[in-house]
Amino acid sequence: MNEIIIYDLEYTTWHGALERNWSKKNEIREITWIAAILVDVNTLQEIDSFDCIIKPTMNPVLSEYFIDLTGLTQQRVDKEGVSFFEGVRAFQRFVNSRPIVCHGWDIVAFFENFQLKNLKFRAKRIDDDLPIELNLNKSGKRKTDEPIQAKKSLMLNAYGSDMKMVEENTYRVVCEVDLEHPGQFISPSIFTSFNIKPWFNTNAPETIGKYAGELATAFGKFTTDGNIHEPLFDVRSILHGAKYLINNCGAENILKGFLSKDNLIVH
Repeated sequence: MNEIIIYDLEYTTWHGALERNWSKKNEIREITWIAAILVDVNTLQEIDSFDCIIKPTMNPVLSEYFIDLTGLTQQRVDKEGVSFFEGVRAFQRFVNSRPIVCHGWDIVAFFENFQLKNLKFRAKRIDDDLPIELNLNKSGKRKTDEPIQAKKSLMLNAYGSDMKMVEENTYRVVCEVDLEHPGQFISPSIFTSFNIKPWFNTNAPETIGKYAGELATAFGKFTTDGNIHEPLFDVRSILHGAKYLINNCGAENILKGFLSKDNLIVH
């Protein structure tokens, strides 16, 4: 295997939601846009792309803040959007067992949406096999990353807590989810997800605090259609930045590293 998927998500948001981590009662990170590119880890070239708009159902009317941020209009969502189930199944077919790579904690947004849509899933960290559970309670009563000793698992708060801690606990994650049988666990699909953000921050400290779509502008000429917070633009920005650091700065080819046997072990 010499191919990997770089993906990015957009989800419903409102002014100030990021700063308060979607802690208000009706603030839910419903995935509205998934984009990804298939990359050859040896040549660092894009082979194929995936782009899918998803209709939110809990907050079907997009906020003006979200529209201004992403450029995705209500008219386009209503016309082109598919259901979450259709969209994530199409994404799974595109992934086709390859490892997936994000910049940040997008995999947690997937967990959140799986849980909201009653899709049964099991997730664990690759480093120590510690099972991951997600707390969707907005009361903030449980501390983020507090181990539940009886279950020997890791509970992550989806809302109102320090997402940096959530991100640090989901660097290398395996998730099994049944996309075909809501509420059941009969024929799960496997996603092996890696967070490339720490690699960027270590090799190029100027990327600390940057969004995925801002990475490319820090590394040489970058010309592609789209804008920041459009997920297909953002994933190409990630690839451009990685390619620059690997080819021009002597950085380890982390995309190839994600394909190592140690990273892909699934128990």
